[in-house]
Amino acid sequence: MIRVRSIRISELQEFIDSEAFLSLENIPISPQRATSYLKNPQCSQNNVVLFLAYEEEELVGYRALLPDRIIFENKVISFAWLSGNWVHPAKRRKGIASLLLEHALEAWEYKLMFTNYAAESKAVYVKSGEFVKYASLNGIRVYLRFPLAEVLPPKNSLFRNLKPAFNVFDRLLNTVGDLRFRNSQGNRTSRQVRTEEIQSLDEETIDYIKRWRDDNFTCDIVNKLKWIEAWPWILEKSQPDETDKKYFFSSTAQKYENIQLKVYNSENQFVAYLMIIVIGNKLTIPYFFSSKEAITLIPDIILSKMIQFKLSYTTIYHPQLIDEMWKQRKGYIFKKSIPRNYYCSVGLKNNLPDSKKLTWQDGDGDAAFT
Repeated sequence: MIRVRSIRISELQEFIDSEAFLSLENIPISPQRATSYLKNPQCSQNNVVLFLAYEEEELVGYRALLPDRIIFENKVISFAWLSGNWVHPAKRRKGIASLLLEHALEAWEYKLMFTNYAAESKAVYVKSGEFVKYASLNGIRVYLRFPLAEVLPPKNSLFRNLKPAFNVFDRLLNTVGDLRFRNSQGNRTSRQVRTEEIQSLDEETIDYIKRWRDDNFTCDIVNKLKWIEAWPWILEKSQPDETDKKYFFSSTAQKYENIQLKVYNSENQFVAYLMIIVIGNKLTIPYFFSSKEAITLIPDIILSKMIQFKLSYTTIYHPQLIDEMWKQRKGYIFKKSIPRNYYCSVGLKNNLPDSKKLTWQDGDGDAAFT
């Protein structure tokens, strides 16, 4: 018999401090992610954010949700993103994931969304019959350095056994390949653009962002940016500790940086703001606001940051940036299209604006944290 327990925001701190949580073999949320949840400006104390499945006293599955809000027709609509589902390997294919989803749908009054999903999770969502596709983006992934040890092992057991060899190949190939960047300082960016790294959003940046906020999917964008910067889910550590090893999803990376850039053109006009996040071997731009004239200059900034941190790849979904990234000819060893779909529950669909009228950001959902 499976028993399901729900955890509200108001109960979350007590739960992660409890002996029951500390003694778990598999934890349903990392301590830093829990702290981030508690600081989420888009949620209320009554929001349910965790569902736990127990068989007798053993935790055999869990479902995490991320509260969010949108404004449509002058109404604030609360909903949640499906953000992490786990079932104990010995208990899979017994309906536990579907049971947890049913509880989530009921608790959130059938107002849920998901994106950035694993194939196994999507199968559960589709099986429920409660979701429809809401929006589709066709992004671009570009590779600057070779990531064979990261990309190939998850695809095949033979590749997993060869991971040490792939690590050696990556080091050799990238040592040679990095030589092409030794004279990269004289690029177009350094001549036409000045960037200023800021530690927190200043008044000039906040005023600039507010000009673009009306057509973004999520509301209260300024406070959301502050929250993402201050309360990440992933911490920089050389090695995961015992608590990290209990959590199925990523909670640490050997490299983590949140970089906020103000971009000025050759006439010293403020033309763009970028939030750049470095996680391990990849770069993401969860939020980006720019004048049309400045977009042609942004790919060089991306390239320079990837060179600076010796990153292997980045994936971009911003419609304004994709065309420019395809045009970027220098530096990258490989490019490919990569889709991202957004699904919403049938119960939420009528409360949402036309997706084609929105400006989607790469960080929408939980993507800014993962």
